[in-house]
Amino acid sequence: MRRITVLHGGGPTPLENAVRADEGADWTVLMPVEFMANALEWADSVASSDEVREPFVARLSAMVHEGDIGAVAAVALTEEGHGRQEYVITGPEVLTVGDKVRTIAAARGRDITVVALTEEEAVAPWRASGHPEDVIGFLLEAYGHTPEVGRTVTGTVEKVTGRPARSFAQWAAEHADAFRARPAATG
Repeated sequence: MRRITVLHGGGPTPLENAVRADEGADWTVLMPVEFMANALEWADSVASSDEVREPFVARLSAMVHEGDIGAVAAVALTEEGHGRQEYVITGPEVLTVGDKVRTIAAARGRDITVVALTEEEAVAPWRASGHPEDVIGFLLEAYGHTPEVGRTVTGTVEKVTGRPARSFAQWAAEHADAFRARPAATG
């Protein structure tokens, strides 16, 4: 039997529907919550001004290390017992924006200020950067009303891979240089 994994797109997609309908495949749908790598969106602001500007700073997220998503996919593709399964994949902890910022600050060795934005203050730069209205609506909903699945820790990584999910502190240590001030260009 063929094994297929598909990354859930937040709702039905033609690809996911086709995979699920394939009678000759052992499919596994991977449903990761917020990626830890999303924090890289803050890298330029942190490196240049030591601040993160975000709406909904109290929101909770059980964000997942992108390497753990890949590890679950690899096991599902190479080992028996994962066919016709849906795996919600999370990290090992629930964090607020402040928790994430403090963790990045510790990893890079310098404080970071969190500037809480209103919805309107958040939407303006999204529009200015060309985000479509449906994406802006999705971001407002996901960040403003994070569904329970996005803020609830699962044991999927450990259950599937046999090792614990990586923490945000581990991710921040791996990516600390992205958040450090860059030398001025000469020239």
